[in-house]
Amino acid sequence: MDQLLNEPADQAARLRIRQQLDHSFICLAGAGAGKTHELVERMVACIRHGTCQVDELAAITFTRKAAGELRARFYQQLQSAQLEAERQHELGLDELPPDNLSPDELQTDEMSTDGDRSEARRLQRAVRHLDRCKIGTIHAFCARLLRQYPARARLPADFHEVEEREELWLARQAWDQFLEARSANGDRRLQAIEDTGLTAEQFYQFFLTRNQYSDLPLKPTTQARPDLEGPTQQLCEFVHQVAQQIPEDLPGEPDRLMETVTRLQHRFAFAAPQTDADRAFLLRTFDSSAATQVTLKRWGPPGSPEQHLARSLRDSLTKALRTQVIQPVLAAWRRYVYSLAAEFVEEATLHYRQLRRRRGMLTFNDLMETTATMLRDDLETRRSLQQRFRIIFVDEFQDTDPLQAQILLYLTGQELTERSWQGQTPRPGSLFLVGDEKQSIYRFRRADVDVFRHVTQRLEAGGGAPIELTSTFRASPRLARWFNDTFEGLFESQDLRFQASFRRLHAQRQDVAGGGVFRLRSDQPKKNRQALVEAEAEKVARFISAAIAGETSLNGEDAVLGPGAEPGDFMILTRTRRWLANYGRALERCGLPYDITGPGSLRTSGELRALVDALDSVLRADDAIALVAVLRGLLFGLGDDELYVLRQAGWRFQLEDPIPTDLDPSIRQRTTRAIDQLLRLRHDLHIRPPAAALERFVDESGLAAVAAAEEGGSARAGNLLRVLSMVRDWQSRRGLGWVEIGNELRDLLEADEFRIEEMTLETGRQDVVRIMNLHQAKGLEAKVVFLVDPTDTSAERHGVDVHVSRLGEQPYLSMAVTSQAGRKPWVMAEPDGWAEDEQLEERYLAAEQLRLVYVAATRAADVLVVGQGPTHSGPWKSLHLGLRDVEDLPIPTDAPRAVVGDAEGRGAVDLAKTRQRRQDGWQQAARSSWEQITVSDAELWPDSRPISQLDSHPDSGPGNASELEWGPDLEHHGREYGRVVHRLFEQCIRGLLPTGKEQTIETLASSLLMEQGVAGEQFVAHAVKAVKDFTNSPLWEQIQASTQVHCEVPYANATVSETGKRIERGVIDLVFGTETGWRLVDYKTQPLRIDADGTPTDESASAMLKRYEHQLSAYVTHWEQVTGQQVSGGLWLTAHACWLPARVDDRKANTR
Repeated sequence: MDQLLNEPADQAARLRIRQQLDHSFICLAGAGAGKTHELVERMVACIRHGTCQVDELAAITFTRKAAGELRARFYQQLQSAQLEAERQHELGLDELPPDNLSPDELQTDEMSTDGDRSEARRLQRAVRHLDRCKIGTIHAFCARLLRQYPARARLPADFHEVEEREELWLARQAWDQFLEARSANGDRRLQAIEDTGLTAEQFYQFFLTRNQYSDLPLKPTTQARPDLEGPTQQLCEFVHQVAQQIPEDLPGEPDRLMETVTRLQHRFAFAAPQTDADRAFLLRTFDSSAATQVTLKRWGPPGSPEQHLARSLRDSLTKALRTQVIQPVLAAWRRYVYSLAAEFVEEATLHYRQLRRRRGMLTFNDLMETTATMLRDDLETRRSLQQRFRIIFVDEFQDTDPLQAQILLYLTGQELTERSWQGQTPRPGSLFLVGDEKQSIYRFRRADVDVFRHVTQRLEAGGGAPIELTSTFRASPRLARWFNDTFEGLFESQDLRFQASFRRLHAQRQDVAGGGVFRLRSDQPKKNRQALVEAEAEKVARFISAAIAGETSLNGEDAVLGPGAEPGDFMILTRTRRWLANYGRALERCGLPYDITGPGSLRTSGELRALVDALDSVLRADDAIALVAVLRGLLFGLGDDELYVLRQAGWRFQLEDPIPTDLDPSIRQRTTRAIDQLLRLRHDLHIRPPAAALERFVDESGLAAVAAAEEGGSARAGNLLRVLSMVRDWQSRRGLGWVEIGNELRDLLEADEFRIEEMTLETGRQDVVRIMNLHQAKGLEAKVVFLVDPTDTSAERHGVDVHVSRLGEQPYLSMAVTSQAGRKPWVMAEPDGWAEDEQLEERYLAAEQLRLVYVAATRAADVLVVGQGPTHSGPWKSLHLGLRDVEDLPIPTDAPRAVVGDAEGRGAVDLAKTRQRRQDGWQQAARSSWEQITVSDAELWPDSRPISQLDSHPDSGPGNASELEWGPDLEHHGREYGRVVHRLFEQCIRGLLPTGKEQTIETLASSLLMEQGVAGEQFVAHAVKAVKDFTNSPLWEQIQASTQVHCEVPYANATVSETGKRIERGVIDLVFGTETGWRLVDYKTQPLRIDADGTPTDESASAMLKRYEHQLSAYVTHWEQVTGQQVSGGLWLTAHACWLPARVDDRKANTR
């Protein structure tokens, strides 16, 4: 186990976090600084010192997984703090305050005792009521607030959230509807857009991006239609003149300018531009440095007039035409197109918003935007929520959505009448943020470093402060020094307006032999990228395999990887996702378990194609082509020669047609098996839920097993299982049928924009090599981290198309509308000032690229391996100087195949035995592990007899029938009647049924009895009399005088004995607070034998108490444990208006 050094260098800052609870802080925590630990420590401190109660806390995380981990850690720390407080002050749980105290009473109670004792009380209550603490993502937090105030947010009460995949489908539907409606109405803007040579459909991506930033207005742009004829004429003259100067006898192939001029000359001569769309196309063709590139030697020998002309064209003439004539008019043209498209897309965006509202559907962005709007405009709601959430904690704040910043400031701001979020000042102690600007890497998901800084400024304005944590508990000293020396200069060389300031890390661990930074070089400079990736993947897999076998120089008793490493010690990171599967296949060839994380496309999934083909064949039973496709596909594998034999035999490739008998037995058998499975699939789809039918088909066809047996099988089979889980979600949440599900699966297969979170058969395991792109690695760490695929330059080729400005006087969204047609995207439309916005955004993105590398590198705890390609380009190029003096990774020449886990008995799988084991497992799982029984049944059968042997008759049970004498009206007071009386009493206690209006009581009683299937006026009369007696009794007066009354409280208690496990369930009819504690009441409608004065006989009353002794005792004991106060219990006999206390004293005195 790694040894830690002395007290952290930033210990003073950590103490401030835990002690200065009346100050708001933003904790700037470096990589591995233990930020989540400090966040939890402060949450516990707030509870311990009474700053707030657990239901007044809210903690917001970046992901659902992080929320679950935070809740678990908070619970553990609360328990530890509670036990420590009890040990120190010798305070038992039975001395803690009751749960039924109001907040004011609780505060008074805690102030009346010593401070140490109060700490234990507060911690104990927090442990009990942790479920009241709001811990989750910002989307879950917003959804909770909106469900509490749907009317104030102008939402239907039954609204629901839509996932990303459903959102894309909904957006496509809204866009198509809008275009159809505009076309049907003869919208002139459609024609105006077509006059520019474009179509409205080409602005669909503009529409999608606009919805992503719907909280911001588009940048205002007004542009009249520019004159393109003049510039086009100048271009025509230039082309004509240059064409005449091109040498007839070229020394070689023409250069790019010659080719462009020749092509344009033909266009002007034979297809002269007639419209502005044609003119814009010609101008755009020439406005390209690549298209006008001049190669001097192609024009003539050195010193020749032709080469002199070429030099003039290269250095001045072509450039002047482009910059002074063509580019200004094209920019004006793009602004004109933008002015047309922006107005049209804005209306489409409004239509889409209205569609979502009508259907009660909210996207994740809607959740935040609607919440922020509600808090801005509804001051009463804002004030109420500020009182409810006294302290808000936020993790990973540097990557949160700017709308989240607005929500946080509204919920903590002191300026209750101020509508602008930018002017809000957080109350002292109300906000605790954790983040690291050096790790802000989600700008493409709307994260904004400017908003991060603005919130910091507002927090400081309210007396808060930033606190820096620079001690790292992750990186070894050797790695920490390398991080500091490498990244400090890189960060400081960039403009601090766009880049975070760098703080050096201080390692808190001791160095281990063999750790540090290594290079992994690519030694094949002439190979293409895929070949380089394959070679690198093979090296990585070889090293990991050898490290697990203990055969590298980094292995050893005292070395960094120990005698033998574990698969979970390794993490492989790439910049983008494209080649992740290649690294997985290399690991698989070495027998290493791995997991690939992140969203990916399924366009190449053979298993998904087979599933879609099977659905098509049963959906279109008369489509011979669909059936041929599935027969010759992955599922059944019939060859073309075999299909030809079937056709020659007269088979029409129809599911219902009989298969010819005069066939080769092998072909007939395989075809029959295939048709039988498809017919069974069709049958299952008609009688079973689609998910169940598809799962059965995948199982019986062996599709998952085949996928797992192929190369990369873990990922292929895992993705198939992932698809089946999506089908279950579509079926249950969206109510899709099998036809719609088939269409959804086809979209996954054919549309590249539809991506899913991929998985392998090892997903969820910790003892696997983790493979992911670096955006997925946020918050993770590993002993050894590989930064691979060094020749990936795809991120550098992506241009800028969006820039946001949120903090100016007029916030805006600036977007360039691009077309993806052709080899290179080109800008169709742009707003005013786009050139300046583009340059500004490029600087933000350049700064983020460095932060991405920092995040990737700092995932490593002991060993960092950086891939280096043939050239110093690619995602890790900024680390080039830091790698000058590091060693190459020592990779064994021949690595053994890793054996992970128990390898005995591996070989061919017996499918029949596997299925039988699975069936046996299902049968075992279907058996009840806990027996559930009612409390009253437990009274009858204390010997833990099975529930199936219990008699439901009220007088059944050992010894009870002879002791308990029922009254003559037993047949009138059955269980159905009892339910009605219980319901009437509950309505009276809750104030929903006026006790003085007999007609109202009679009407409700009659209705309830009919629901229970009980008819007869005598039953109504009995029920009405029971209510009147109850509400005129001394017991009712006690209930009315109580401030704490609870009705119909669920009860459950688990017991384990030699005879098995049992859960007793029941419902406490009524419990209310008294001056001395609590009184618990259980209603009984059975009439007992009575004596001469009309009260139950002593014998029957005693038998009744004995009959329900266990039930009352269980309820009373449970409530005493919950409240910590004394509880008295008893029975209210509705037939006799009699209170029967569990401790028999003067029962006659309690009779009305």
